[in-house]
Amino acid sequence: MIRAPFFNGKLYRDVARNWSGINFWYLFLLELITWGLLLIKFQIAFTAYVHNDFPKRVANFPSITLSNGQFSSPVPQPYIITDSRSGKPVFVLDTTGKINSLDDTEAVLLLTDHKAFIRQQSGMIRTIDLSKSKRNFTVDKSTLIGWAEKARQWAAVVALLLALILSMICRLLLALIYGLINLMLASMLNVKLPFDAAMRLAVVAFTPVILLNTILDLLGIDIQLWILIAFLIDIVYLTMAVRANAVPTPPPQGFPVTMPGYTPQQPGA
Repeated sequence: MIRAPFFNGKLYRDVARNWSGINFWYLFLLELITWGLLLIKFQIAFTAYVHNDFPKRVANFPSITLSNGQFSSPVPQPYIITDSRSGKPVFVLDTTGKINSLDDTEAVLLLTDHKAFIRQQSGMIRTIDLSKSKRNFTVDKSTLIGWAEKARQWAAVVALLLALILSMICRLLLALIYGLINLMLASMLNVKLPFDAAMRLAVVAFTPVILLNTILDLLGIDIQLWILIAFLIDIVYLTMAVRANAVPTPPPQGFPVTMPGYTPQQPGA
């Protein structure tokens, strides 16, 4: 993993000829390290948000009780919470019947006497009818802060598991595609390369892009057309990896030419 970012022909020959399998555990370790670094940064930022910003955002959240399928609250209604930056309403509580749907407000969440309306990012509005609910509970700002604190404790672990599962699926599919590309390159360069070796080379070859992408994310740097640039870098490393496994052609007998990887035999040897 350490030598992969460098054009190390010896490494790629060792990968193709001496390693086994398709480099699954190598890829898993690589993803674990890189995602772990990114999620440390995420955890630090999320912890700061939960401890500093979130309590301010819910400071005006009222005490709301759901009992026998009916919402109730001691605050005057309609009760509206607005975004401190945009000034637009984000939450509305109205059990009086003055506001009955999100068509009457720009808010994201509306609670009426027995319904919850949620405006989704797609613009669709989801309606949850709680009139037949048997659950009884009370939610206030302390409850929300407690939920946020529990989310903070488990967010990084859950995110790491999901990231590993999804990224491993994507990387293995990419290794399969790049393995096929390696076979085509091997055919063009007259290199004998089994398919499992082609996939191993692919996994090691796209290591530099994974590492570079992690560094850019940690530094918060966004590069335009990065996907295209990353693909071109991968192709360069794939070509180099395949070329490193080419067997040199011996020079004609009696023609003393020194070639990389070829040691001419002495007469009578």
